[in-house]
Amino acid sequence: MAVAFSSWISSSYSFMHEHDQVLDETYKYLMNAETQTILGRWRALTHKYAKQGMPNLTDELTKMLVTDVRNLLIVAGYPLGQVDALIARKRNSFRSIVEAAIAFRRAIGEEIISCDFETILIHPGDAFDVAAMTDSFEVAKKPIRNGDEAGARKVLCTAGLGLRRCKKVKSDGEPGSQWEVSVLFKPEVVLDTVTSA
Repeated sequence: MAVAFSSWISSSYSFMHEHDQVLDETYKYLMNAETQTILGRWRALTHKYAKQGMPNLTDELTKMLVTDVRNLLIVAGYPLGQVDALIARKRNSFRSIVEAAIAFRRAIGEEIISCDFETILIHPGDAFDVAAMTDSFEVAKKPIRNGDEAGARKVLCTAGLGLRRCKKVKSDGEPGSQWEVSVLFKPEVVLDTVTSA
C-alpha cells in the first residue's frame, strides 16, 4: 500500500512538473511573438482558470505551511507539546499569511497585464553580488578575514525573495521589441561566511 501511494505521489508530481514545463515553454514562445498586452492577458487568464480545479487552495496551503513550521520547530529541538500548543494558537495567523500570499499572487498574476512580475531567488553556491542582492546579516560589510577575497563569498541560502518587473517595449526605429527589466526589491541572502563571522 505504501509503495502504491509513493508511486502515485511520484507520478502525480511528475505530471504536474511536466504540465508546468509545457506552460513555461508556451509562454516563452508567446514572449517572443506577441505584444505585452496579449502576453499579460494570456497570463491572467491562465492563472485565473488554472485555479478552477483547486477550490480549497487556501486550506491546502495552510496545512502545508503548518506542517513545515511544525517540522522545523521539532528539528530545532522544541518539545512536541509546546510545538502543538503554539501551532494551535497561531493557526489563524498561518492562514492569514497564506491568504495574503494568494492575494499578492492574484494581483501580479491576474490583475496586472501591463507588465510581468517575477520573484528573484538566489541559488546556494552562487557568488555574492552586492549590486544584485542584500546580505541579511551584513557579513559582507565586515572586514575580510584570513586574506579571503570578496568574490569568495558564496550564498548559503535565500532569506527573502526579490521582485523584478519585466515589460516588453517597442524600440523606436527598430523592428523587434525589447524587454525593460527593473529590480523592485533585491533578494536577501545569507552568506556562507555567517558561520565564521
